[in-house]
This record gives sequence, structure tokens and C-alpha cells, in this order.
Amino acid sequence: MDASPAISASSDSVRQPSPGSVSARRRRITLTSIEVIAALLAAVATNLAVSHPDAAAERPSSARHENAVRNEWRTLPEARSTPGSPADATDPIETGCGSPDVVAQVIAFDEVPLRLPNGMDFGRLLLRHQPACRTSWGLVKGPHNAQRRVHISVRRPVDHVVVTSSFAGESVDSYGQQLSTAAGCVYVEAFVETPEGRGPTARTRCA
Repeated sequence: MDASPAISASSDSVRQPSPGSVSARRRRITLTSIEVIAALLAAVATNLAVSHPDAAAERPSSARHENAVRNEWRTLPEARSTPGSPADATDPIETGCGSPDVVAQVIAFDEVPLRLPNGMDFGRLLLRHQPACRTSWGLVKGPHNAQRRVHISVRRPVDHVVVTSSFAGESVDSYGQQLSTAAGCVYVEAFVETPEGRGPTARTRCA
């Protein structure tokens, strides 16, 4: 009669695990869950790194593009020239800013040498300015002819506008269109093109 409770107690101890073994299994399950979550996070991070380039690497490229857009020159078409009405892209002679009767008032802000493609001297490039008109333009002095086309560019850096012109013919000089200096300084560039090729670009200071 006393043996039955002992057998029942022994059976209960076999069926129910000890508190220590339950705790160990729980720790193993917790560690396994952490490892799975860590693996998933690593996979997500790898996918993001592959599919999305580093933003820091993109910023310099974007900045270069923005700078290129800001520094892009806008070429103005030749404007109608009316006496007494100087404006961007107009003719300084026809508007009266550089005509013979006022030439004494015209200032040469700068003067630089201009060379042929073979390196020989061609002439001089001048930055001309008319204070009353508040405009500037380029003048090239040299032995022009049909085989020597002179290209002149007048540039205003503050708003990145430029006017261009060229001339090939018998003359002792040629000039370009004018730009207003009311908004900022102006400088001129020029080069000579011959059957031998294009000569070096001469540039004045900005004034």
C-alpha cells in the first residue's frame, strides 16, 4: 500500500523537466533568435549598400554639376543698334559709343599681345570702354586679311553672358559687340584662325 505513492512521485519527476533544463532551452532559443535577427539586419544593410550608392559620394558629383550649370556662359544674339541707345550685344560704333566723334573719350582699360597659330605676333587685343555709355568691347589691331579670321568674345562674369563676333577681310583692325558694365566688369578674349589652325587665345583683365 505504501509503494504506490512512491511510484507516482517517481513518474511525475520523469514527466516534468527540471527548472535548470527549461532555463537552458530558453537561453538557447533566445540566442538563436538574436542570431537570426542579426543575420537579417546584416542582409538588409548589404542590400541597401548595393542598391543605394553612398550619398557622400554623390554629393561631390552633384556639386560639380551645379557649378557647371552656374558657370555656363549664355551667348547673346546680336541686338539692333540704335544711335544713342547703348545696350548689350549692340555695335559700339553704330550706337555712338565708339564713333569717330567720341573716340577721344574712349578708354583702353587693358592691352595684350595676340599671336598667330605658329606663335608669331599678329597684333594687339584691347579692352575698350566708353564711360558715358558704360559699355566695353574688344578691339584687335593687326594685319587682317581673308586668310586670317579674327574671333572676339566679350564676357561679363557676374551674369555669365557673352557676345561673339568674327571678321576675315582686308583691314587694319576689327572690333566686337559691346556689353554694359553697369552690372559688373567685362573682359575680352580673341584668337586668330588661319589655314594652319587656331592660334592661342589672348585675354584682357576684367574691368
